[in-house]
Amino acid sequence: MFLHLSMVWGVIALTLLIVAWRMAVTGNIHRHKQIMIFLTIGAWMFVANYLLAYEEGTMPKVPPELIVWLSIHGTVAMFPIVGALVLIFARLKAHLRSSKIHHINHYHRIYGRVLVVLWVFTHLGGFVNYFLFT
Repeated sequence: MFLHLSMVWGVIALTLLIVAWRMAVTGNIHRHKQIMIFLTIGAWMFVANYLLAYEEGTMPKVPPELIVWLSIHGTVAMFPIVGALVLIFARLKAHLRSSKIHHINHYHRIYGRVLVVLWVFTHLGGFVNYFLFT
């Protein structure tokens, strides 16, 4: 059941990610911010659910040839959700003038472009995982 729900979440999240990107490009920053906050919270809930879904000794058997792929997918997946969290925090704390917060806000577009590529890769990798494990 988790795999099916993961696929549904992946489709919804990828669609919203594209919509959020479009909102940023067209200048609808408020809507972009709302969607990105929702996606970041959803991504963290997905990761927490994934990590907490298995009791000790109930992890599914992973074929040895997929361990490298799953390691890459999981590692790359953490960059956009940690990055999105940092970008959101920086935007919410924009009134603070510390140099690190200002730096993150100043380069938000560059960071966002990198993170969106990684996030799309993560979702596409999730779709691959769905088909590998169903």
